[in-house]
Amino acid sequence: MFSTLRSIISAIVGRTTSVPSPSILHGRPTQAPTSRHEIRELLASALSEKCSCEICSSAEYSNQATLCPVEHAPTDIIIQPCRQPMLQDPETDLWPYNAMHLARATVRYFTRSIKQFDKYQRMSAAYCRNMFQDEEFMGALNKEDCRNTLNEGLMLILVRNLGQVFFFGEVNVVEFRWGEKDDKSVDTDGPYTMTIHPTAYDEEVGTPRSMQRIGAILHELTRLFLRANSCACCMWASTDNFNQVGRGRAWHIIAKAIEEADHFLLSLDYIDLRRQACLIADVQDNFDRPSLHDIRAYGFADLLEEGA
Repeated sequence: MFSTLRSIISAIVGRTTSVPSPSILHGRPTQAPTSRHEIRELLASALSEKCSCEICSSAEYSNQATLCPVEHAPTDIIIQPCRQPMLQDPETDLWPYNAMHLARATVRYFTRSIKQFDKYQRMSAAYCRNMFQDEEFMGALNKEDCRNTLNEGLMLILVRNLGQVFFFGEVNVVEFRWGEKDDKSVDTDGPYTMTIHPTAYDEEVGTPRSMQRIGAILHELTRLFLRANSCACCMWASTDNFNQVGRGRAWHIIAKAIEEADHFLLSLDYIDLRRQACLIADVQDNFDRPSLHDIRAYGFADLLEEGA
């Protein structure tokens, strides 16, 4: 069943423990706060600031003097039924895109009805569903050490098909590796190698190893997609929308939509991209400063409730 290509992804899952872990987010957020009181205190400083998203601060996103030397518009990416937009179209000068415009268009792309999917998206979705319904494959993905059970070439094919389903086929992943990655930043324009830890597992999450690894792949694909296609010249809310570790507001918008679409798209009961743990870790590390509107939009309003 397993062939010989090779490939990519970064260690998103890990074991929550006081012992150094080969771990979730390269050591983060294994040490992030877990009590609601600590989390509320951590988030409190940002909640009084005005939200910098394109809904709450719409004027800033149409003001080229504050936004970007390049003119961006929400209509830069048009999602049409049964068609796949070409993000890097040589006949236009629209690429790269404002991170928020890109995130919203991406969600529209993979949340349209399957009848409106383009043919490549439809074929890739069918491939992924078949793989996730294959007991032999899922059993191999659930083993303690995937180096002994899953060929890296097969994993590369899966990664590239997931990129076609969710990201227009615009994440240039050329290699997949089972191994450790020694940095957590997204600092290249591609092509990318995805590295996922072959044994890391978060026992406290309570989901099977196979599901944590699928979530890890989708987590990383989202980071790489935004890195490859978001405009680096945008000034307004740039670090709020896409931060140093490849997450931020745009990442959370896409990641939440992926989690909500997992069943009808991939025939999986539940996917966890570790959004809440990542948000808390990124705030603690000064990479993120979510507004009250952000917290609510991410579905985390309960974190702010007293006595929760």
